[in-house]
Amino acid sequence: MSVTDIIDLDPEQKPAISDGVDHGQGKRGEVEATQVEQGIAFVVELEQLGLETEKLKAQQMEFQSLMQRHTSVLNMTIEEHQLDMSAFELKIEKHGLDKDDVEMKNAQHQQDTAALKMKIEGHHQDLCVLKMQLEQQSRYITSLDNVPSGIGPYRSARVNYRPHSGSPGEQLFEAEPRMGRRGVGPDF
Repeated sequence: MSVTDIIDLDPEQKPAISDGVDHGQGKRGEVEATQVEQGIAFVVELEQLGLETEKLKAQQMEFQSLMQRHTSVLNMTIEEHQLDMSAFELKIEKHGLDKDDVEMKNAQHQQDTAALKMKIEGHHQDLCVLKMQLEQQSRYITSLDNVPSGIGPYRSARVNYRPHSGSPGEQLFEAEPRMGRRGVGPDF
């Protein structure tokens, strides 16, 4: 290829002429390679967070199903108890049981009612605890949805996670400062 052929070429097609002096291209290439590696690590970390979010959503659905079943069992128990009370009242009217027997059965019935109320209160407390856990998981899932996305061409993509002292599941994100154009110091 002659000199005139090289001059007529587009600037992109011209061969690079080295004057033997390092113009900082090697360091920039190393910085860019490091930033690409950090970007890949950040994307992998985001994918893992996405998987954890899906797992938490599945647990949330399972919890809601458990609450519905728990509530159904409680409702059935209450209905059975009401049927027992109605049947008991019918027996008193139909057979004309004597007063002492009725009082004894009433006392037993009141004890059964008190025990059932305690059991219902225990189930209610269990449901309250499960509801609090669900709210904590919802806040955590919401905080995962707020993870920043997108990586600038010359930005460091590494994110440090540390728990916030406030409500559970809330996260603070600290991005490391990006390097300047020449890799000398922070570029704000």
